[in-house]
Amino acid sequence: MKMSIPALVAMWSGSAMAIDTLTVGANSGNLATEQIYSEGDIAGTVSHVNESDFNAMSVSDMMAYDVILIQWASAESLDTSWDGRMADYVYAGGGFIFDGDPNNVGDLSPMVTSPGSGCGSPWVFVDSVDGLTDGITEEFVNCHVVYDSWDTSFLNELMRDGSDQVVMLYGNYGSGRVILTGPDQDFHASKGAGGDSGNQYNFLINEINWVSSG
Repeated sequence: MKMSIPALVAMWSGSAMAIDTLTVGANSGNLATEQIYSEGDIAGTVSHVNESDFNAMSVSDMMAYDVILIQWASAESLDTSWDGRMADYVYAGGGFIFDGDPNNVGDLSPMVTSPGSGCGSPWVFVDSVDGLTDGITEEFVNCHVVYDSWDTSFLNELMRDGSDQVVMLYGNYGSGRVILTGPDQDFHASKGAGGDSGNQYNFLINEINWVSSG
């Protein structure tokens, strides 16, 4: 676990160091993050809290975790406000994955704005990122969030859909990292499933490793 702010230990894909992840919200679908840890594909711990418990956490509480993953279709009561909450966590070294949650994307303004849903296949990576896109094909189950505008000082495009809409962003912020994704890996990914679900499982491993190595 990270022991202080901002003197935080960085981690990298393939490292033997443990990564402690917190999943937040809906906790439904395939729960691929839990599978990644139970299968030993990432060493460390995974915990889950519901929306109200997460809202009660301070930034110091959040810093007990290397990665926070917001799950698809969490209740609108979830507080993922960027200014003064998630920004502080990420800047101090936290890894933040927003996993295609259409109900709470509005909280992330002014970092990013979204016109809503309406994204679809085919998907195309528009950037190649060491440790993040390695070994990943452009095969995904679906997509829920389109990103309309974003803070270009630290966020970059990672994927577009068949209508040339931006559906995935990534970036370094302070000592931490952010991935905002339209496709929801935690809900649909599954180890050994092959095809789209298997590809998204491998991508979720990359995501967790990458954001924890800021």
